Amino acid sequence: MVSSSPLLSFSRTADNVLSENKKPQKPTKKFAAKKYITKKSIGEFTQFSNVPEEYEEEILETYASITEGGTDLCVGDLPKFFHSLRIPREFVIGNARLVPKELAVEGTTHVDFTKLMTVSCQLLSFRDNRRIIEETWNQLANSVGHGHVSTLNLDDLKVLNKDLKTGMSDTLLLDMLVVATEGKGVSVSMVDFAYILGKLGQLTIPK
Repeated sequence: MVSSSPLLSFSRTADNVLSENKKPQKPTKKFAAKKYITKKSIGEFTQFSNVPEEYEEEILETYASITEGGTDLCVGDLPKFFHSLRIPREFVIGNARLVPKELAVEGTTHVDFTKLMTVSCQLLSFRDNRRIIEETWNQLANSVGHGHVSTLNLDDLKVLNKDLKTGMSDTLLLDMLVVATEGKGVSVSMVDFAYILGKLGQLTIPK
């Protein structure tokens, strides 16, 4: 059993994020989100409106190095850019949130700088918190008897649900999966889990 109860973290994230797009349902007392998990705290990670100075300097230096201070960064430069930031491959390869056309200025191959700053800050936070992300993910996987795996699906969450005796319905579990992956799939990867930890404020990020 996972002492930190990651499954309940999924439910808290679901409660907050779903409320942004749906009429809020009255939560049961058991699954009510803790006060420290709010739309604001989630937004701070998903938008990074206040970019940490340490991250900003690293991003700008890398940007200038690749573009040689004169041209715009193109989507084709993104692999080199993230590599230069020393982002671990597991947070880049297969990351559904790093679709090139979604990071580009509409109608061009030039990278939207605002979007680049946001995704770069998120990835840098994953890099700096790699150990805690991997350890927590492995705890979660071990709790369903898988050991080292790349994804967890609905059946895996059902096992956790039974183990933790949460009493959640399969429908709620599926909703949580959709929220965790931002509608991009029905299984959770370590990358998805990293984003969840970020939204829950569980990652150490410079001020």
